[in-house]
Amino acid sequence: MQIAKTRIELKAQYSKDPIMTQYTGDPFSDNIIHEIPIEVRDSFSPTQMNALIDALRKERLNAKHLIDARFTIPLFFTRYYAVFLLGRDLRAHKKQTLVDRRSKGSLFSKMTLITLLIVNGSIVLLLLSFFAAYLAKSMLGIDLFPDMHLWDFLIK
Repeated sequence: MQIAKTRIELKAQYSKDPIMTQYTGDPFSDNIIHEIPIEVRDSFSPTQMNALIDALRKERLNAKHLIDARFTIPLFFTRYYAVFLLGRDLRAHKKQTLVDRRSKGSLFSKMTLITLLIVNGSIVLLLLSFFAAYLAKSMLGIDLFPDMHLWDFLIK
């Protein structure tokens, strides 16, 4: 109960701050709570606020990913962010809800992903085939450029 009392004290301490109220100290949870209209947020009882904070924390604690890569790409007048997450889906869903959610992706994003995969795969295959051709040429003793080898080009 000491934790719940501390949360309520935090709410009382920062409730007059119109910019950003700290309820939990976690930016994710605080941003979600901050998006609730202030008249609704202030109408929550301490029990309701604590239940909301606990639910948000529980959701964050379960979010463990094998790969969690997040970065921003700064451009001249704006910034973009990219997120790549990989892990098991541990969320509790009904099967139909999960199928509906997966089918909601836009056609543009699907085509972009497919294009990127094809281009990256083609580049990798091209590099591997050049390397295989170079190895085969070297093993057969074929010298296309007399007195010049790949290492000579790489060192310059």
